[in-house]
Amino acid sequence: MSELNLNELNPPQREAVCHDEGPLLVLAGAGSGKTRVVTYRISRLILEKGISAGRILAVTFTNKAAREMTHRIEEIVGGRARGLWIGTFHAMCARILRRHADRLGYTRDFTIYATDEQRQLIKRIISDLNWDPNKWKPAEVNGRISRAKSHLITPERMMAEKRRHDDHLIAELYQHYQEALREANAVDFDDLLNLCVVLFSDHEDVLAQFQTQFEHVIVDEYQDANEPQDILTRVLALPQNNLCVVGDDDQSIYRWRGAQFKNILNLPQVYKDLKVVRLEENYRSTPNILNAAYAVISKNEDRHDKKIWTGRKEGEAIRLLSNENEEVEAQQVVRMISEAIEEEVPAGEIAVLYRTNAQSRVIEDALVRARVPYKVVGGFAFYQRKEVRDLLSYLKMLIRPHDDVSFLRIVNTPRRGIGQTTIRQLQSKAGSLRLSLYETAKNAANYEEIGSSGATKLRNLIRQIQGWGKGLEERSLADTLTLILKDIEYEDFLRHDEPAKAEAKVENVKELVSAMMVAETELTFESTDPWDTQEERE
Repeated sequence: MSELNLNELNPPQREAVCHDEGPLLVLAGAGSGKTRVVTYRISRLILEKGISAGRILAVTFTNKAAREMTHRIEEIVGGRARGLWIGTFHAMCARILRRHADRLGYTRDFTIYATDEQRQLIKRIISDLNWDPNKWKPAEVNGRISRAKSHLITPERMMAEKRRHDDHLIAELYQHYQEALREANAVDFDDLLNLCVVLFSDHEDVLAQFQTQFEHVIVDEYQDANEPQDILTRVLALPQNNLCVVGDDDQSIYRWRGAQFKNILNLPQVYKDLKVVRLEENYRSTPNILNAAYAVISKNEDRHDKKIWTGRKEGEAIRLLSNENEEVEAQQVVRMISEAIEEEVPAGEIAVLYRTNAQSRVIEDALVRARVPYKVVGGFAFYQRKEVRDLLSYLKMLIRPHDDVSFLRIVNTPRRGIGQTTIRQLQSKAGSLRLSLYETAKNAANYEEIGSSGATKLRNLIRQIQGWGKGLEERSLADTLTLILKDIEYEDFLRHDEPAKAEAKVENVKELVSAMMVAETELTFESTDPWDTQEERE
């Protein structure tokens, strides 16, 4: 455990850390040490002000940031960090809804649909409505629905306002989508936020419980908050308004997905007693870079006035390249990289950033021709990768066998000879009976509409699912997944299906098993949140 040494902070940082009561806005420029400020502020509240960690809510915008912040706080306060609520808005809302989902007509074991599951559901609805699949793309529709939800726009409101020529059609599909989610006892990521807003609005006793619990609310990257996140922030901070928001309107880049940077601009009007602290000393960049950035951002009319500065040396001048085409540009970039490597600059300290994925091709081609090794960073997040989603769907079927989206994902992965004709027959029969695909498949042999060959294969799959489900309570999820992998010969399937990508996919499968082992180990420890009831702990 390290010491909380406020002398390590510069004066504005220390001012932000030591502000005890009332609303606080920390305008934190890039590289100004805001993570240290948030970490020290939470640690000081625990160590010096005697506030229990369970009475502090700290919201970040990424899971990675939450993990890093938790680690830093634990290094300072040790075991006294137990019970601290720290995580993303979505994680916080999921935790709240797991306790109170019954107030909204859901059971507490509701499913959270990831992006690909949302799109599969939308694809099915488009098919059910007999809409042209070439015109209605699930990804685009999903984006329209998500943007509406980020502004708390319901299907009814979208239908009434009709801001775009096809809003009435999107609203119809949106309505079917929400009904299908509810029937499956499922929510999407936007619903986590919006349902919490509804929960707090319609059930004042639940809101009062969390308002009483959280004596201090701290939100990082506040410039990226959307409408429901802003509402949740403000209502949870009531009535004491011990709210600390950290952000920088100059760094707001997520308006396209609902972020409202004016939340941070309007705070002085919302809280008349708001204290504003500006972190303007940059520890990361050189004056040349900071001056260039300020020359651009200072043109913004709506912003909190601030100018980042640094005590570092001027550094290299910024070079602006102008080329006749992208091929020449790529060649010049690679030439600069080669020169830097020859001057013994570590290759790992050189990065090429581009605005769109399509731009990477010419640069990659130039790197290959110059025999400069490189690594493309990015791609799908781990739990969005196809092989991971496949296996999670298998596990979901053991716990919630009536999840149609998961059933459709596993029904022919790996291939079992269950063709699209059989699947359409199954869906049609399930719809007429108002049963899940799983329940209908169990008795497929009894239905004339489903061919005998397809019915047999469906029945074999059902037997497998039932077999894996037996003894699930005594067997770990990791062991269950290992059993499934063996029975369906999934690794062999990967090697035959996509030989070039097989090894990477197999490694992802192993990582998933490992992640489950770690998660189950953590879950064996009793909850340390002092606000959990005995029933919730059990």
